Amino acid sequence: MSARNSGVAGSIDELRLLVESAAARRPQLTTRLEKAAFLVLLRPIYPLDSDVWRVTAEDGLRFYTVRRGECECSDYLRHGPGHPCKHRLALFLHRALQAKRGCGKVAGVRKT
Repeated sequence: MSARNSGVAGSIDELRLLVESAAARRPQLTTRLEKAAFLVLLRPIYPLDSDVWRVTAEDGLRFYTVRRGECECSDYLRHGPGHPCKHRLALFLHRALQAKRGCGKVAGVRKT
């Protein structure tokens, strides 16, 4: 791996590729995927339990729990099960980065 593709710059490049790939498959989610990428890079995402995660909101003051793929945010609750809110998408991106790197640590994301 080159110096350019290591550390935070590598994570940003990997994240950009994930967002581009997902947006190509579902173009209607492009804006939501970009907001989710912001959360992955700049807001903490914490595992709380098996398949239970805390995703910090864009404002950094609140958080939402994503439990077994269901989010407690108003967007998800309004649209119902399966709705791709930005918190669920952020968790998808976060986990995809972890899997790609083969570890539990992703630059810009704190794990407790």
